[in-house]
Amino acid sequence: MTQPKYTLPITVHLKNVAELQVSYSPPRQELVDGRIKSKEGAVYLEMARPIAKENGGDGDRMDWRNKLIFKLSARELSVLQTLYCRGIFPIKRIHNGNAGPANLWIEQGLPVKSGDMAGLMTYRWTLKRANASVSIYLDEAHMDEIFNCFRQIQPALRGWVWYDTVQLFTEQQASFTAGARERVGMPPSPQAMENRYWEMEEDCDERPGDTPSWAQWR
Repeated sequence: MTQPKYTLPITVHLKNVAELQVSYSPPRQELVDGRIKSKEGAVYLEMARPIAKENGGDGDRMDWRNKLIFKLSARELSVLQTLYCRGIFPIKRIHNGNAGPANLWIEQGLPVKSGDMAGLMTYRWTLKRANASVSIYLDEAHMDEIFNCFRQIQPALRGWVWYDTVQLFTEQQASFTAGARERVGMPPSPQAMENRYWEMEEDCDERPGDTPSWAQWR
C-alpha cells in the first residue's frame, strides 16, 4: 500500500530561482500474523525550477513535473539539526532511492544586504540527482522555521505521539478495534484510556478539576 504524503505549510518561493516545499508520510502499522509490523514515516524535501520562458514560464510558476525529491528519516533529521546548530558546513547527505542516489547539500552563504532581514545569514540548499540539480537560498528565519518543524515531527515519524497534544494517528491505528489492540499488544485507544481513568476515579469523592471548599478541609 502506498503511503499518503501530506504537504506541510512550509514553502520557500524565490521568483526566477526555485521553490522548496516540505511534505511527510506518517508511520504505518500493519497487522501481520497476529503481530504489529511498524514502518517509520519520513520527511520529503521537494524542489523545482521555474518553467522556462520558452515554455510559457513567467518566473513564478514552477516545473513540478521535473521536481527533485530527497527523503529524510527521523535519524537524518536529527543529524541535519545537530550539524546546523553546531555550525558545521557544508552539510552533505546522500539517499539511495529507487530512482538512484540523490544528494542534499546545505552551504553557508552571504548575509542579507537590505530589508528587515539585513545582516542575517543565508544558506544555500541544493538537491542533485544524476545530471539535474536545483538550488535555493534560505535566510535564517526560513532555517528556524524548517528546523523547528524537523524537531517537532521526529517523534511522530517514529509513532511516539501523545494523542492529547498532537492527535496524529494513522488510518491503520484508528481502524483497530479494542479487542484487536489487546490481542496484538497495542496500547489502548485514547478514548479507552480516558474511560479507564474515570473508572478508577469512581471511588474518589472528587474528580480532577473540582476544587474542595474550605469547609471540606476543616
